[in-house]
Amino acid sequence: MIFEEALQYASSLGRQLDVGLIENAAILSSQAAYRQRLRGQTQLPSTHNVEVMSRTLGRMEEVRVEVCDGNHAQVITSRGNTYDVTETSCTCPDFRYRLQGTGESCRHMEAHRIARGQAVSPSTQLLRDHLDEEARRQARRSFEFVDWREQEAREGVLEVWRENKAFDGTFISEDNAAWEDLLSKAGNEWEYKYENVLGGTGNSFGIEIEFELPYNIDRVEIANALHEAGILDTARINGYHSTGGRPGFWKLERDGSLQNGLELVSPILFDRRETWEQIEKATRILREKGATVNERTGGHIHIGIGPLDHKTYAWQRLSRIGLGYEKLFYRMGGADSEAYRNGTHGRHRGSRYTIPLNNNRIRRIRGNEDAAEARARLSESRYSLFNATNVDNVNSKPTIEMRYPNSTLDHLQWQAQIQVANSIVHQSAVIKNTSPQSRFTPGLTDRANQLRFEHYCTETTEREHFRKFLDVVGNQEDRLAATWLFLRGRA
Repeated sequence: MIFEEALQYASSLGRQLDVGLIENAAILSSQAAYRQRLRGQTQLPSTHNVEVMSRTLGRMEEVRVEVCDGNHAQVITSRGNTYDVTETSCTCPDFRYRLQGTGESCRHMEAHRIARGQAVSPSTQLLRDHLDEEARRQARRSFEFVDWREQEAREGVLEVWRENKAFDGTFISEDNAAWEDLLSKAGNEWEYKYENVLGGTGNSFGIEIEFELPYNIDRVEIANALHEAGILDTARINGYHSTGGRPGFWKLERDGSLQNGLELVSPILFDRRETWEQIEKATRILREKGATVNERTGGHIHIGIGPLDHKTYAWQRLSRIGLGYEKLFYRMGGADSEAYRNGTHGRHRGSRYTIPLNNNRIRRIRGNEDAAEARARLSESRYSLFNATNVDNVNSKPTIEMRYPNSTLDHLQWQAQIQVANSIVHQSAVIKNTSPQSRFTPGLTDRANQLRFEHYCTETTEREHFRKFLDVVGNQEDRLAATWLFLRGRA
């Protein structure tokens, strides 16, 4: 019973707490409550913040109520005054000299009555205290809650990534058995996950799903279906990259680059069950309503820049990864899971709206520049392979847009693409020159070890470079996602 109560309260906190931690909190609170009953402590003081109208201040005042037992409490006002309160009395001057004997109550007595309505059993209060502390502890280790612009806070969250996505010590580029094992696993269907997908750092992301519609399909029918499913807040089709809309809901937009298509744009998302269920539901509805993807449709992924600092080195590392393995990003972006199921593979849609990185600009990134200058050199335009122009423009968005994936209506493929994009951003932040993986991120001027989009090469050469790219990724889960995409696409 108390475990069910723990699950319900943990859910109300808006944090994805581990089930084991919730179970442990339930056990600890039950044990503590039992010990208190043995000692005769049937009720612990509980504290509640309550708002009541203050005639003296002429406004609502928040007071703190410490409920000592069923009929006694102490009320501490915003000015620091403390009064002893019962159901029928209060030690404040207002009650003692004006209201006593009239049958009326002062605001402290009213606060006491409100707090008594909020009071809970000792075991429940202890349970909530345990879960509150766990939620606070996790919040200090999440980009969702810390100010990632602060170096110490950012490093604290990146430590979570280092713990959960640590380099496993295997160099795929040098271990043929490990490579063959990875290829074998990646040949299977993707196992869609609903929790703990992106390393536990609480970093934000978002996606844009472009799709085409046959001319006999009514766009309003698509909008109505998405609205009825709770994906859209209204069955409205917006202009391209329109502002506004209710937070937490997706938007359906027109896109001039498509023939008769639309773009479904997510809100800010986090690694939660609700997010992955929404992506699964949205893509299913689009398929069922006759939407398709083709050589014109792109699937864009926005990753929060929380892991990347305001210095240059992390952006420089991201640039090195982009230049070093550019052709492979186009190949992974060209993945087509449906084609693979039918014995073939996908092909990337081309570079018209996914412009290769400009080596002449990027190689001029210097360590004494600030991050804004590095971002400007990385992204030549908003159509760049890695688009960081969102960060420093007038309508600033703290995200980097990965434009290389083709669009897809397969939620499995979306999850693999998001996982790889998220990994690259985090790895750019944690790989240092002293890291064992640093040697697999070619220098900005090391053209001999870069595999650029325009390079013609054999499948053998692509695989050799891809194995080095997997050493940059460094952990089994994200390596599997990258390899799964690699097998299903071509540049």
